[in-house]
Formats: sequence, structure tokens, C-alpha cells
Amino acid sequence: MELEAKVIRSAVARALAEDVGPGDVTSLSVVPEHAEATGRLVFREAGVVAGLPVAEEVFSQLSSSIVFEARVADGAGVAAGECAATVRGLARAVLTGERTALNSFSG
Repeated sequence: MELEAKVIRSAVARALAEDVGPGDVTSLSVVPEHAEATGRLVFREAGVVAGLPVAEEVFSQLSSSIVFEARVADGAGVAAGECAATVRGLARAVLTGERTALNSFSG
């Protein structure tokens, strides 16, 4: 079952408001404004992927320049250590969205 984009956008906006509020104070004070970063969403244990579109929306709402690349599909089985997705873009957005995005999917 696929969630509607409108439902995902609304849920992510609420999650970011709760998790991040007005901003990630650490990233804002330590990371240079134009610094870039790449992150990988890696599974610690074997399982089935669920929620990648939600994780992608987290980063999208934080920065329109983020590039999110799913490496597996929702519903796919994954092995421990497998990379589910990569995210590239402004480091502040990548770091700010990390925890919310990781909470949004499972394997």
C-alpha cells in the first residue's frame, strides 16, 4: 500500500516540527552554511524495507537541493549492512534530517 504524497508531506512536517523545531542548533553553530555532505542509510539487521518515501520527504523539506537516491525498493528484503539509500546536499540539511529520516523507515 502506497501512502498519498499529501499525507507524507503533512506527517513529515509535523515530525520535523517536533524533532527539530526552529533548527538544529549544533549544525547551525558548527557546520559552515555552504558545506556539503553525503550520508548513507544502512541497515544494522536483516529485514524488509519500509518508509523510504517518508525518509526522502524529510530531506526534501529541509533543502530543495538534497539528492536522495534509493538503493532498494520499499518492500524489498535487505541484509545487515546493506545501504538502503544515499543522501547528498547541504551538510546542515543532511545532519538535521538524519534522526527524523532514520525514525521513518525500518528494515
